[in-house]
Amino acid sequence: MKRTALTLELVDAEDLPESLRALASRVATAVSDAAGLHGAVALRICSDAEMRQLNRQFRNVDKPTDVLAFPFDAAGPGTDSIGDVALSYERVVEQGREHGHGNEREFAYLVTHALLHLGGHAHDNASGYECMRRVEEQILASIGLTRDQFSAA
Repeated sequence: MKRTALTLELVDAEDLPESLRALASRVATAVSDAAGLHGAVALRICSDAEMRQLNRQFRNVDKPTDVLAFPFDAAGPGTDSIGDVALSYERVVEQGREHGHGNEREFAYLVTHALLHLGGHAHDNASGYECMRRVEEQILASIGLTRDQFSAA
């Protein structure tokens, strides 16, 4: 089976602004190009309450989080799914404001971060963290979302 480019299926995203829907596709293409990641990913937009429940269930952490990635060990027959991502839009808005770079960059960062996790990147030690952050920033810069443009604002 020929591997496809990285594609995102937005789930429960009715309230997600159209600009972020379009951005999700740009992020998927950039991650595919930079990290060689291919396949399909379901990106579910969740509330903080849903994220808290998922975080408690899968990580034993009883608080909401911004994004969770669930990689599949192997795609089933006839599918190229590589995993699922759950993302809190409430965290996007709050963290975008906290970091001073708005919803667009925060959303793109979190989607990039989760997709890289699906591709095997980890940040459980200093070198892994630095490597992952470098790749994330390269991907975000490739779609015009550099840190510099927001730090000057």
